[in-house]
Amino acid sequence: MKLMDRYIARLYLINVLTLLVLLGGFVVTVDVFVNLSRFANAAGEVEAAGEEDLEGVALAVRTVGVIAGFWGPKLLQLYNYLIGLVLVGAMGFTCAQLVRQREFVALLASGVPLQRISLPFAVVALALTAAQAINQEVLVPKVAPLLARDVSEAGDTTIDSFIVKLVPDDEGRIFQASRFDPDAGVLDGLTVFERDGLGVVTRVVTADSATWEDGAWTLAGGLVSDERAGGTTMPVARLDSSLDPTRLKIRHLRGFGESLGWGQISSIIDAGGMDDKSIDRLDRVRWGRLASMASNLVVLFAALPFFLRKLPGPMILAGLKAAPVGLLGLVAAGAAPSMPIGGLPVYIGVFIPTLVLLPLAVALFAGVKT
Repeated sequence: MKLMDRYIARLYLINVLTLLVLLGGFVVTVDVFVNLSRFANAAGEVEAAGEEDLEGVALAVRTVGVIAGFWGPKLLQLYNYLIGLVLVGAMGFTCAQLVRQREFVALLASGVPLQRISLPFAVVALALTAAQAINQEVLVPKVAPLLARDVSEAGDTTIDSFIVKLVPDDEGRIFQASRFDPDAGVLDGLTVFERDGLGVVTRVVTADSATWEDGAWTLAGGLVSDERAGGTTMPVARLDSSLDPTRLKIRHLRGFGESLGWGQISSIIDAGGMDDKSIDRLDRVRWGRLASMASNLVVLFAALPFFLRKLPGPMILAGLKAAPVGLLGLVAAGAAPSMPIGGLPVYIGVFIPTLVLLPLAVALFAGVKT
């Protein structure tokens, strides 16, 4: 039976990889065709010392490089989104091949129950789910800032600095900067809007750059304009604020929490400085990953019994019967992290679709005629 296990596992793995390549290639191809001109513009804007404006083949080669640099990190994230659907789809194709070649009949004739055939599917699915966990916790967080890029920013490979867009501090000020380097604690092109209790801007602080020193921002070329005094401008050298470099980085990372690892999300939550709604959203993101992985496996085994057939026949009917279970299960698991359930803690609420589907999967699997 070990030979048959290896054969089924290899066939299943090949189908999984084939579907991943086809679906990933389809997504990339559609995006490239829709945004080809924007990718070309991004390639033309890439700085190349000593080079003239790119044309013809040189521009095409640079555009291909920009597309690869843009979609390379996104394919890691796309794997996490597609793997649940791919596991179920590849299982259906694998079973269809085995039924068509009469291999289920041969196994039954040798005394092997159909439930036993699920073992190689389980091994491959667990291995790919483990790869999903490693990808989500190790690989994706390393390129998380790159995942937030727009197509117009495809040529930008810098991940150690970012733009600060209207970030508030605890004193009611609004910070905006053209660039922030979290390692050096430096803001470039800083503008700070100070407001009254009604939200009306009362003062505007500008600076060429600001450096975090001794618990405050030290301003280079700092000016403050008092809007209540007709825009009178005076120099200013220091700005006290609760918005330190750590909080700036945390608020920036919060914008793409789905790309961060469990430890990073936990650090952001523990650091404080966020409202309860944001904390709840990040908490759902990290627990939702575990629920998604569990749901992928449960949905796979809920759909598998429809394809374990004793006799050869058209598999389209099996696919139609399994589709509602598979699709509804995957959709519910994907929606659970964004749909709070009153009275239930996050770490239980996100598992509701899995817990509902689990008895159904057990019943369907136990009811396979063999």
